[in-house]
Amino acid sequence: SSKAKTSLSTKKMNPKDAKRANQKLVERYGGDIGKGTQERIQKSLESLEPHLREAAELHKAITQFDALVALMTPSDRNRLIPPAQSQMAEDDRKKLKSIMEEHNLSDRELHNVYQRLTWDAAADAKATQADIVGNKMKSDLQERITKACTIAVETTESEGAKGKVLDVGCGHGAIVRSLVDAGLTEPDMYVGIDLAGEMVKNAVDRYGSARSGRTGKGRLFVADDFYTY
Repeated sequence: SSKAKTSLSTKKMNPKDAKRANQKLVERYGGDIGKGTQERIQKSLESLEPHLREAAELHKAITQFDALVALMTPSDRNRLIPPAQSQMAEDDRKKLKSIMEEHNLSDRELHNVYQRLTWDAAADAKATQADIVGNKMKSDLQERITKACTIAVETTESEGAKGKVLDVGCGHGAIVRSLVDAGLTEPDMYVGIDLAGEMVKNAVDRYGSARSGRTGKGRLFVADDFYTY
C-alpha cells in the first residue's frame, strides 16, 4: 500500500525501566499482585448491593466447582469429590436461582457483574505488564492477531465500505498497535468497548490522546456491555 503507516512503539522496556515499572506495580497491589488482585475483587464485592454480592459469591463458588469436575469421569467424581461438597454446590445453585428470580436478575447481568469486578481488579497489572513487553503477545497469538487486524483494516478500505473497526472486549487496548501497524492510521476509525471500566481507563490513558488529522477526533473507548450498548 502507498499509504503511510503511523506506527506505535512496540519495543520492550529496557531492563532498568522494566524493573522500575514492575516495582511500582507491585507496590500498587500491596506487595503481591496475585494477592492484591484478590483483595481488590473482595473490596468490589463488598461494595455491591447485598443481593448482588451474594449472587456474585455464589456464582464464583459454582464456577470454581464446575471447573474442578469438568474433566472428571463420573467414577472419578464419585471417588474424588466428597458427597458433602457436591451437595453444597447443588445447594448453591438453588440459592442462586432463587436470588436471581427474586431480583429479576438475568444470567448475562450476573455474568457482567462478576466479569467487571474481576477485570477491574486486574486491569492495572495487565496493562503495565503489556507495557513492559512492548505489548507483544506470544508469537502464535500475535500472528493470528496480526492477520485478523490486517483483514479488518483492508475491509474498511474496500470499495463502498462504511463504518469503523469495533474492538469488542478491547481491554487496555491490547490490539490498537497491531491495528495501526496494519494500516489503521486514522484514530477516529477505531471504537473499543469493554465491560470493565478500569480496563477502559487504562486504554484511554495509553491510546486516547491521538487525533485524526481529517476530523480532529480520536479513538473512542466505551465501558459498557456490547450486547446492550
